[in-house]
Amino acid sequence: MFAGFLFSSVFKGLFSAPIDLTFLFMALTILIVLARLFKKSYVIKKIILPLAIFIALTLIMLFSYIYSPSDIYAQSKIVKFITITMWSYFGVFFIIKDKNTLDSFIKGLLFYGLLTTLFVFYDFARNGMDFFRIGVGDGDGEKGGNILGLGRLTGVTAIILIVRGFYEKPNKVYKLMYFVLLAITVFVLMLTSARMALLALLAAVVLLFAISFKFNFKLQELRISKGLLSLVLLFPFLVIGLYLTNAFKYFDVMIRRVTTIFTQEGGGASVSSRTNMYDIAIDMWKDAPFFGQGIGSYAINYLGLDSRAYPHNIFLEFLSELGLVGLLLFVALFLITLKPIISVLKRGANNQQIIVIMSLVFVLLNVNSSGDINDNRWIFSFLALAYLFPLYSKEIEIKKEEVNLNRSA
Repeated sequence: MFAGFLFSSVFKGLFSAPIDLTFLFMALTILIVLARLFKKSYVIKKIILPLAIFIALTLIMLFSYIYSPSDIYAQSKIVKFITITMWSYFGVFFIIKDKNTLDSFIKGLLFYGLLTTLFVFYDFARNGMDFFRIGVGDGDGEKGGNILGLGRLTGVTAIILIVRGFYEKPNKVYKLMYFVLLAITVFVLMLTSARMALLALLAAVVLLFAISFKFNFKLQELRISKGLLSLVLLFPFLVIGLYLTNAFKYFDVMIRRVTTIFTQEGGGASVSSRTNMYDIAIDMWKDAPFFGQGIGSYAINYLGLDSRAYPHNIFLEFLSELGLVGLLLFVALFLITLKPIISVLKRGANNQQIIVIMSLVFVLLNVNSSGDINDNRWIFSFLALAYLFPLYSKEIEIKKEEVNLNRSA
């Protein structure tokens, strides 16, 4: 249910449902949590700090509405933040409390991710491409739908397929199935031409390479994960398969968009326009350094209209609209996750934790290039998951079993 809530922002574009699927999934998960709390009315102390920081951030946002020049967009932004974005963060603490529920959540993400990816792939195979870039629904109009959302969804889906298909040691039949699904997922990602999603996926894979090497100082030896070896060995087959099917001819837009970053053009019109947006956001912060110019105010400064507009960088968005106070509260959500991540990596992360780390890196890179605060609500979910890392370790599960045995005795 919670996985459906997160990914619904993308796959709901496939259907013409009479009710918004995001709010439907949110309502269902909230009802489930309330039912659980009614039976067992307690929460762990660990979640008090992040919830307090997030509530403080929400209060600053509400306070900024008083002096914000925006009205319509500010109201829309606040309502979404205290509903779907807040639940994207809070929901993790009340639903995903141990390794088993984390595993179920990841399976849910994989289910909805593959469902969306395969539907888009089937539609492409049957009808071809009507636009230069493929998306879902009507999100970006002439460009073919919600392109960036589909790019991010396929990126997270690819991460899950890589870890589950090559690190969890499935049998050969399942490994082949994971490989085929990964090839289709990467193919759809390339069709979106969402270059930041592609580059972020590559960065996440590089991170996977880094944590796959373990050096034993006592024995003076370097150990390499077998999962990494199998992934590296199968990569040439992925390239050969794309070549034999002549799939590369569909990647022209993606290749051109990526290569412009490393040319004299400096990323093309898209990057230059974002640079201008960044400059406006910084100027806004200089005029109101501590509390910003108010929620939704960026649109007024950029467009001169009370409409939807944002600097395409979540950190600059907080800085320009909520000032240093808002930015520091947002950064605090990152800082409190550092210790749990480092401690788990020192002991050795399990596959579920590896997926979360890779997904966090992937989403973090994406929030710096597109979308407003609420568009980027996935970052809050993966921050919450990273903060609860110790609960997802094998040692925790063993201790729980020991406690239950002692109680039974």
